[in-house]
Amino acid sequence: MKENSLQTREDASPYPFSYHCIYFSTSVHPDKCKSPTPATFLPYLFYHTFSCTRTSSLWMVRHKGIPSSTVGRNARAPVDGATDRFGFFVTAEEKRMDDECLRVYAEKKSVQNMWSKALTRWDNCPHDRRKELCRLGIPQSQRQTIWPLLLMTYGWKDENCEDYQLLMAQQPQDKSIFDVIERDLGRTFPTHRMFFKANGEGQKKLRRILRTYVNHNPDIGYVQGMGFIAATLLLQIGDEESTFRALVSVMENPKYNLAKLYAPGFPCMFARLYQLQKLLERHYAALFNKLVTYKIELSLFASNWYLTLFSYHLNFRLLSRIWDMFLCEGWKIIHRVAVALLLLHRDAIDGVRDESQLIMALQSAHEGKDEAEILKKALSIKVKTARLLRWEKEFNLLRSNR
Repeated sequence: MKENSLQTREDASPYPFSYHCIYFSTSVHPDKCKSPTPATFLPYLFYHTFSCTRTSSLWMVRHKGIPSSTVGRNARAPVDGATDRFGFFVTAEEKRMDDECLRVYAEKKSVQNMWSKALTRWDNCPHDRRKELCRLGIPQSQRQTIWPLLLMTYGWKDENCEDYQLLMAQQPQDKSIFDVIERDLGRTFPTHRMFFKANGEGQKKLRRILRTYVNHNPDIGYVQGMGFIAATLLLQIGDEESTFRALVSVMENPKYNLAKLYAPGFPCMFARLYQLQKLLERHYAALFNKLVTYKIELSLFASNWYLTLFSYHLNFRLLSRIWDMFLCEGWKIIHRVAVALLLLHRDAIDGVRDESQLIMALQSAHEGKDEAEILKKALSIKVKTARLLRWEKEFNLLRSNR
């Protein structure tokens, strides 16, 4: 824990972004990878994201006029206090558009009925049927029940988790890790009614969940990005202890294994980026060639997608649809969405003429796209499990030989 606790400390001073530093320390090519730690990598990654968004529309992503539930850490709630269906503060105009979106994308009664039927025979419901239903989308009213079921289904049970109250009462080996959590609380969905108030009930719940996970898994502790994962689960599940158990599952169940994503050196994250690189080579060769030509690493724009499972960038409605599939199928949907965002942005990407233009285009790839179009494109992209496993083994071999 001693080594890891140092790695989780966030730099106090706001460093200006240095592309060459990111390029050097986060190279996705395993033969060059310098195995960055959270202390060296995440402050640059998150500071760059935040500083970029101050001068662009990344603070409030728009999907064809549909208000976004993704917010930046400097965002503030509107005076009138109106919220969208998920509890994020919106303006009166955004509220009108959200209501219109609910009308256009109304949940089908037939889908609700199919889910209700599946729940009555959950243990005997085949995986292919669950996958089919998750791709149709879980009704919002049922995610509170279905997400925990998905998380506890695939070879992982509650006995992997100690008593929540006992864990919460423990003192960490290094109390400074709690300071890192404290600094991130106000940055996590700050325009949601649950988290908007400093030290309000929502922030208290999130604090307890994250601190308890530190005690549960001191080898991982806490790393920036985990707060968005825990907060997304809390917003959908509601109950604090159930959310903690869901967090443990998504971190440690081999199907998801987010703990390895945050492990020192980020080996799993770089493996995911290597897989994304291979997918781009197959599905978007023009972009792959541009990245090679300009020596731009995927980590420059895609690391946040993977570290937060898109929860920092995409609106909560779309995010929930993606997570429905992630919790059922695992990592393939994350890869599919990443490739889909880039393919749907190809007009902007293909038209760039220099390195700086390409970087700006890549960092805005998630903006201004229709949710249905993103999901349709993502599900049309073929991603074979065997290929992903082969590429991961290839990455690990190259990394071990570097």
